[in-house]
Amino acid sequence: MVHHELLASMEQADVMLVVERAREKFPDEKPRIISDRGGQFIAKEFKEYLRWAGLTQTLIPAGYLQSNGKIERFYRTIKSECIRRSNFLSIADARRVITDFIDYYNNKRLHSALDYIAPVDILLGRRDEILRQRQEKLVKARVLRQEYFNQISTLNQTPVL
Repeated sequence: MVHHELLASMEQADVMLVVERAREKFPDEKPRIISDRGGQFIAKEFKEYLRWAGLTQTLIPAGYLQSNGKIERFYRTIKSECIRRSNFLSIADARRVITDFIDYYNNKRLHSALDYIAPVDILLGRRDEILRQRQEKLVKARVLRQEYFNQISTLNQTPVL
């Protein structure tokens, strides 16, 4: 999740502001915007903004949420692991709790779809190094385990006279 905001509304101007703030964090990236067909996403001004920003948009088919599966999965995760477990005292408290969760989600939570690697490590290109280190640890653990079992079996042998 490169950027998020908890807003009182989701008008076209709000969506453009959120997309622009996300772009500020990654100015060299030109992601494809995948959205439903809500009025804010099909508005003429939003389409002009996307053209100006050099972004492309894919509108998912009506009634087919699977087309937007990644964000739908994220919504399920944040609802079950954060929102439903919290009792927010205010909007400011909700923003703080959600921000903390997204920081955890991006930087610490291991994702099965990403080979149990945190998203930040994928973003920063550390996937291959992490998998290589993990493989080295597994090989070392197998060797140590074999040495341990060899030692035990040697100690348990009864000398033959």
